[in-house]
Amino acid sequence: MLDIQQVIPLPEAEQYQVAVREKSLEQEAARESERDLTRYDLTIGDDAYPNLPKRRLIHAIVGEAFKQGVPVSAIESSVPWRGNLFLSADGDLDETGFENAIGGEQTRYFTADDELFHVDGKTYALSNQWGPRTLLAVDAILSHMPRADMIQYDATSGVADEVTYGTHVIRRRDTGTIEVEQDGVLQLPAKPALRELAAKLGVSLQNGSGKPLNSRALGAGVINAIRAL
Repeated sequence: MLDIQQVIPLPEAEQYQVAVREKSLEQEAARESERDLTRYDLTIGDDAYPNLPKRRLIHAIVGEAFKQGVPVSAIESSVPWRGNLFLSADGDLDETGFENAIGGEQTRYFTADDELFHVDGKTYALSNQWGPRTLLAVDAILSHMPRADMIQYDATSGVADEVTYGTHVIRRRDTGTIEVEQDGVLQLPAKPALRELAAKLGVSLQNGSGKPLNSRALGAGVINAIRAL
C-alpha cells in the first residue's frame, strides 16, 4: 500500500486528509438533504395507517400481502434489486427466539414481536433499509395481491383540522385521513382508538342505514363531538 506521506510532505498530507474528510462530510450532508422524507397515509379496507415513513409503508403492505396469501417467493421476486429481503428461521418465534435462531440482534431488519411475520411454519423479518425505489416495490407487491383494490396510499398532506380530548389528539389531513395520537404515540390503525373515543363521546358507530362507519366518517363524528363539548 502506498503511504500518502511518501508522496506528499507531512504538513501537506495532513491538509489533504482534512480536505478529504471535509469533502466526505459535505457529500454526506448533500445526500441527507436530497433524501426523500415523504410520509404516506395508507388505507387497507376500513383500517387507516396515517403518516407512515416509507419503511413502515412497505412493512404494512408486505403484512397485508401475506394475509392475502401471497407467497414469500412472489414478494421476493417483486423486489429483484434487494438481496436478503428477509431473514428467516424455522418455527413460530417471538423477537427473542428469532434473534437466538439467527445469531443475535439484527438492527437492519424489523424484528420486534409485532413486526415479525409467521408464514408456513417459519418466521420472517423484513429489511428496514428502503430508499428511492420503495414505491416501485410497493406497487410490484400489490400486483400479486388478489384484493389489491382494498388498498390505497397517498402522500401525507397538511392538517385540515385538529382537536384535543384528554391525552388524545385527533387530526384530519387534507386528504380526509384521520390520525389519532395518545400521549404523543400515533395509534395504528386509527379505527380502534376512534371506536373507544366514540363510545366515550356518545358517537354512533353506524350510519343511518345501520352500516358501520369507516374511519374517515367516524373520525369526523368524533371531532365534531369534541368541538361540541
